[in-house]
Amino acid sequence: MNISDIDPNFKQLACQDEGIRYYSCMEDPIEINGMYAPRETGKFLRMPEEYIHSEGLIPGVRKLIHHSAGGRLRFATDSPCVAVMVELTDVLSMAHMPLSGASGVDIYLARRGSHDYRFRKVIMPYKLTEDKDRLYKGMLRFSGCDTYAEHEVMIHLPLYNGVKQVYVGIQEGCSLFAPVAYDVQKPVIFYGDSITQGGCASHPGNNYPNHLSRWLHCDFINLGFSGSSAGEPEMADYIASLDSSAIFVNMELRAYDIEVFRSAYYPFYARLREHCPNTPIILASRGAFPKIHKYGPEVRDFVLSNRIIVDTCLRGWNDGDEKLYYIDGETMFGNEDQDACTVDGTHPNDLGFYRMAERIRPVLARALDDAR
Repeated sequence: MNISDIDPNFKQLACQDEGIRYYSCMEDPIEINGMYAPRETGKFLRMPEEYIHSEGLIPGVRKLIHHSAGGRLRFATDSPCVAVMVELTDVLSMAHMPLSGASGVDIYLARRGSHDYRFRKVIMPYKLTEDKDRLYKGMLRFSGCDTYAEHEVMIHLPLYNGVKQVYVGIQEGCSLFAPVAYDVQKPVIFYGDSITQGGCASHPGNNYPNHLSRWLHCDFINLGFSGSSAGEPEMADYIASLDSSAIFVNMELRAYDIEVFRSAYYPFYARLREHCPNTPIILASRGAFPKIHKYGPEVRDFVLSNRIIVDTCLRGWNDGDEKLYYIDGETMFGNEDQDACTVDGTHPNDLGFYRMAERIRPVLARALDDAR
């Protein structure tokens, strides 16, 4: 049964793009944020390609570098519509997460010259089971949602897939312009695991780093690697090499073995601080509701792992680190209906990501003020 045969609201309409001219997103004035040197490499990667072959990083990181989580296309236009055509790298299916978040793109609009972005449309593959499904396109006509003569457009790229190429279409005879600049142009670095990568947001813009970027008008890089935030020295060195405004670390989900976690966590922070003496660092523990002791094989004790994070902060503060911040994950999902914030008890849904962003926002805002 195809539910769209019963409910037409679930139908994906064909993209009527007659009179539309497409531009590669690799061309100016379209700006690509959150990816490593896409114009120079011709690829959408989150780290330099040599890290794919690095023995200093665990295999999960090397496999997920090509996922485009945190990637954004930004431009302004006087066109009355915008079309997007995407070619994905992978054919995949996730039980926990819809295609709209894993492999779709979404479009946010603002009046030209402003940062007041609002979600308007998600464009996604209808299915993703064959190679031919990797190419999809869609269109947003502004008349149904905004009446500005000129718009800022932001397109978030897929969270759990990669893209080979993205084309942006506007009405023939209309123009593309450079986007409004970010207030905070040095990126915030978000390092973590599947939650930071974006599992399981319904569309890319609902991941917590994307919320924070829109609210605080800051550029960012998403270094969330699903199940793979091991705190390797090489990862610390790479993050430290980036000219960033702040570093946010949320890597607790790797804490299956508490002694392995203990041996990695403080050295990871210390290595960051050694190479970035003036950069604000925020250490956050896992969002949970609530944190309780759990026992059994391969069960993570988040009370103990949180204590390791707290001890790291205490040690840093005692050493005079005045740009070190801590967020207790038990506060991430708010005070009410915490159990409504995840898909599976671990990965946030849209409500969970929104509440995470709300909790992180004042701390990150203060850190960015300290960085100025």
